[in-house]
Amino acid sequence: MKRCRRRKGASRERSRRAPGLEAIIRSKRTGARRPCPVVAKRPAGSVFEPMKGSTMNALTKTTEHQARSRKMYTGRRGPQGCVVCVIAGNGERKPLNPRQELRNHSPTGFEWGYGGSGPAQLALAILAEHLGNDDAALNLYQDFKWACIAQICGANWSLSSEEIDNCLARLSEQQEDTQPLADPFPF
Repeated sequence: MKRCRRRKGASRERSRRAPGLEAIIRSKRTGARRPCPVVAKRPAGSVFEPMKGSTMNALTKTTEHQARSRKMYTGRRGPQGCVVCVIAGNGERKPLNPRQELRNHSPTGFEWGYGGSGPAQLALAILAEHLGNDDAALNLYQDFKWACIAQICGANWSLSSEEIDNCLARLSEQQEDTQPLADPFPF
């Protein structure tokens, strides 16, 4: 059986997948690469169709059947720092409000790709914008930071409302799995 030879420095990951379809996480300890479980990497600012349909409420675990405009969150790391924008379903782009009045983790701005203060501020800002509920955002942002924001690799990224809903649903399922059972003998 004849094997194809790879170019020097070429990765097997690239040969199996189309470039740019999946974010890759690199282990700091071993250097191994694996697909990012939450974020599907797309070029920042790419054109998308407004997504409408049912959404899961992370607080009540019920499905809302009202159609609503979906958003896209994009980040770009540049010479002036990290810039994060919200793109509404109609294509309108605006900078993401850091929501430092809720909690001021990072006066210097947003970051991603690790679990520090900049990613915490980004997670809080995204959830406050996405959920429209400051209390819910404050309750969920640390878990969201570790599950999603800390996993983002690279200088440019985008995250859809659907991906955020999926991440929150997975976090909710994990919490249900780890909840202690009621004591069968309460006496």
